[in-house]
Amino acid sequence: MASNDDRSRPVPSRLVSPAAPHPRPSRRSREAIGDVLAHGTVDIGFQPVVDLVSQRTVGFEALARGPIGTELETPGALFDAARDAGRLDELDWLCQRSALRAAVRSGLRAPSVLFVNVEADSSGFLPLDLRALYAEATAQMVVAVELTERALTRRPGALLGRVADMRALGCVLALDDVGGASDSLAMMAVLAPEVVRLDLAELARRPDDDLAVVVDAVAAHAERAGATVLVERVETPLQAREHLAGCK
Repeated sequence: MASNDDRSRPVPSRLVSPAAPHPRPSRRSREAIGDVLAHGTVDIGFQPVVDLVSQRTVGFEALARGPIGTELETPGALFDAARDAGRLDELDWLCQRSALRAAVRSGLRAPSVLFVNVEADSSGFLPLDLRALYAEATAQMVVAVELTERALTRRPGALLGRVADMRALGCVLALDDVGGASDSLAMMAVLAPEVVRLDLAELARRPDDDLAVVVDAVAAHAERAGATVLVERVETPLQAREHLAGCK
């Protein structure tokens, strides 16, 4: 499986020394994110996920954007502003609600998969109306909740609880950015994700020995658990052919 992925992801906050405290959010930033949350002005786009062999579209990844033409248009800026203003949970809920409602309205049906990114730094609490939306969506389609491996190594206890909660709602788990940190590969055995996502650009920067460890670990998990491997940044027919040739 492959996904065209052109989003700018929210990134974990940088570590800073005690002498360099995190800057306070500006009044403009607080007002801007407040307007987004008050009016629900988040745009959701859907990126096709394609089976490399059959060339069939097997699902869609929900991608969030802020108001077009504003300083919060990119997802990175949008989530950074919410994080700085202490409103990360509210934005994460809004994006999840918007994605689930749009997919349900579109009539997406199983076996098609809807990939929903869940912000790793949020609390993991789900309001009752959002839980009801997940239940409605999973009765109609396959919903894969995406979590990053880096977040799992930072907050394993909280995220293990979140994974159990999402599975109880009928979701499957997609482990994103696998291979970014070699010591987190062991988390695949703990979480048993149904989908493992690999970023070719990220893996290409790894030393050959590290790359071999990642590939072997993912292949072993896929064989043992029957998991699907989703490769990001395969965006053209040529890239698809090259990737298929490399897998033979």
